[in-house]
Amino acid sequence: MSKQEQRHRGAHPEDRAQFSDGLLVPLRTAVYELSWLLSCDYVMHSALELIGNHHNLTQRQRMVVSRAACSDRSKKMRKAKFVRIDDPKKEVDLSKLTSNYISGNNEFSPLLVTPNMNIELSSFSETYLQLMNLPDISEFAIEFSKVADNLYIAQGYNEETVVNNMILQLLLMNGYILTIDLTRGSIIEKVNRETIAAAKFAALEILKNIKTS
Repeated sequence: MSKQEQRHRGAHPEDRAQFSDGLLVPLRTAVYELSWLLSCDYVMHSALELIGNHHNLTQRQRMVVSRAACSDRSKKMRKAKFVRIDDPKKEVDLSKLTSNYISGNNEFSPLLVTPNMNIELSSFSETYLQLMNLPDISEFAIEFSKVADNLYIAQGYNEETVVNNMILQLLLMNGYILTIDLTRGSIIEKVNRETIAAAKFAALEILKNIKTS
């Protein structure tokens, strides 16, 4: 019986170009920004897509960045020691613990809007109907509605969160905010109430048309 020969794949042919010294700074920045988003309760998939698109990362670069990044909570958890409640002197080994909290019957529906931005958009758009009476605001709403086919409609959330997530997309697609603004967790310094009102009006009309179609 012949002895099985072990083979190592070695470095990827494009590693030298994709991870050169000149790219280390932007890659480190991407790791820092992704870690920050994860600390703000973004899920890995949507956060990685956001950061990867912003820095124009390749698929291999995204994989490396995702493996290097982690949330502040995860960092603390990795350093933490788990002990028994009845005997704090005895450590608990969780290395073999596995779990799956996501049901296979439910498709995951990510969000761009964070809890803080959700509150901001709701408070800034409370009087959107009154603001729609201002000159030219209705024209803004019509412009927002033109990209309705490109909107992603999140599932499994209340209507307020779904609408606010649509508002963010409309603001992004129409150039009122940039993806980097999302990482700051606040957009009110970039967009005024009138623009948010027009985006909300358009989002609600789009959502109504989808529900009635």
